[in-house]
Amino acid sequence: MTENTKEPVYASKAKPWLKYYEEKYIHQTVPECSAFELICRSNERHLGDTALEYYGRRFSYADLIVQIKKTAAALQALGVKKGDIITVVSVMIPEVVYTFYAADLLGATLNLVDPRYSADGIREYIEEVESRLLICLNVVYPRCHQAAKRTSVERVVVLSPADSLPLAKAVGYKLTNPDKNRYASNVLRWKDFIAAGKGHSPAATPYDPQHACVVVHTGGTTGSPKGVMLTDYCFNALAQEFAAQSRLFHRGQKMLNVLPPFIAYGYSCGIHMPLVMGLHVIIIPNLDPDKLGALVWKHKPAHMFGVPTHYQQLAADPLLKNKDLSFIRNYAAGGDSLSLGAEQMVNQFLKAHGVEYPLAKGYGMTEVSSAATIAAGNVTKPGSVGIPMVNTVVSIFEPGTETELPIGQRGEICICTPTAMKGYYNKPAAPPRRRPAVGAHRRYRLYGRGRLCVSGCPHQAHHHPARRLQGVPLHDRKRHQPPPRRAPVLRGGLRRYRPHAGTSALRLCGAGPCRHRQKAPDPAGAAPAVPRRAAGVCAARLLGL
Repeated sequence: MTENTKEPVYASKAKPWLKYYEEKYIHQTVPECSAFELICRSNERHLGDTALEYYGRRFSYADLIVQIKKTAAALQALGVKKGDIITVVSVMIPEVVYTFYAADLLGATLNLVDPRYSADGIREYIEEVESRLLICLNVVYPRCHQAAKRTSVERVVVLSPADSLPLAKAVGYKLTNPDKNRYASNVLRWKDFIAAGKGHSPAATPYDPQHACVVVHTGGTTGSPKGVMLTDYCFNALAQEFAAQSRLFHRGQKMLNVLPPFIAYGYSCGIHMPLVMGLHVIIIPNLDPDKLGALVWKHKPAHMFGVPTHYQQLAADPLLKNKDLSFIRNYAAGGDSLSLGAEQMVNQFLKAHGVEYPLAKGYGMTEVSSAATIAAGNVTKPGSVGIPMVNTVVSIFEPGTETELPIGQRGEICICTPTAMKGYYNKPAAPPRRRPAVGAHRRYRLYGRGRLCVSGCPHQAHHHPARRLQGVPLHDRKRHQPPPRRAPVLRGGLRRYRPHAGTSALRLCGAGPCRHRQKAPDPAGAAPAVPRRAAGVCAARLLGL
């Protein structure tokens, strides 16, 4: 080797990003317990701290655990047992949080469905997992009732946004939004459902590393709808990955949760991770983007996970024009594309209002529980998606081979992480392709191109976004709308370019913004009460709050 020739450096061995993490986090192991058990362990000495806040009503960690156990007793009374799959069609409200951990306690699984889907779309997801129990929001009950006909569903539990509201607000809500549904004989309202659980004392099922907490639906890399199975291990591992950001997260801080439950990003980053860290989670199930600035100023949350448009709206809000926002610690954007110009505009806004750190970003997909890389605090730069999370390896492989390429070269992105999914529900392995395990972690190879810089940051992946064409299957989208020559940045840093001639658009559809919309929602007039928002966030008129 000549003096001017540098020896190649491989990411899987060098792991240059580890210099940004404290030693104690590099060698940490994921707790082998259920997601519910980790919540209990993490907060056993802080049971009086606030866990959830919902329109002014606060629930301590002790309250949360009690409500979860009551919900588990009610589920058991309905015959739910280990291995059952419960379909949930709702936005994020406290009852959905209770149900997630209650099902986990019993060894059951939640099948999370977007409430904007048509009756046929909901029926397909019910039939796929053969649910005997359906839990849905009252405003979508008519479609859920139609969907459940001639399926395996035996009982239906109906939720109301008013179930956990403070008394005065609950009365006002019911007066202005009367429930006019005519319920079938197999329906239980939430309070009756909980009452039916009295006398039951369910014991937690033994920890099973193969138990899937949830099935989250995604189009993935092919556009064919798939149910991604995420386990207790996945959720706990992601919470631990974020715990390595100890300079940003501290017990008792507030976090504004504006994400829906039917995306992995919503549950992993919006609920489980902050509760494991002892944060105070403020649930906003029906965000009106025009009121986001008012919510931030009212609650003064240190943290927020949202989509890029949330922060662009925030930066343009005249209410915050002369406000001191130094209480902001880590506002993170994911779930959709973020242009470099938008990122710089938001960062200028944050800096001008006294915020210490720029907008946080990341890169990931449903199959890795939402996040594989992170750009947060001072470890960030414009146009980058940051560094791999502490126990994650991101490396580059020669396309179509098993050959790893040195840092700096372009190739296919390969992610090895403890947060990787168990698999797709009732479907054979599909892209991202599963590769041989490295240690205890699964490795997934993405159908996208990119490179790593010497600091370990992934750069310039050639991911073509599957355009949101109503009713057009992904394999037809190439004909209907060609890819752009230069498009926005994926998740804060991976620029998308027109693929080379002859490259299949099917191969290049990675974790683009369409991944939550793999089934076409109702046409605009079919479900007027459930309007669309970015990344599945529903508008204010869904709940009428």
